[in-house]
Amino acid sequence: MFTIERKTSDGWVSVIAYKTELRAFLMARSQCLSTGETYRVFDHNGDVTSEVTFAECNRQLGAR
Repeated sequence: MFTIERKTSDGWVSVIAYKTELRAFLMARSQCLSTGETYRVFDHNGDVTSEVTFAECNRQLGAR
């Protein structure tokens, strides 16, 4: 399982888990673009596989 967490002023908060890393990453990116907040994905070992920031999404996707 791959878990998505959202960064808050109090730390990281779990959002939801997915079976695949790709689905978790795509949902984290979608949420990031929607809310402007930072998200990260980590695996069942607790290793962070990706961190998604609004600035990085804008740069990669050319969003405005």
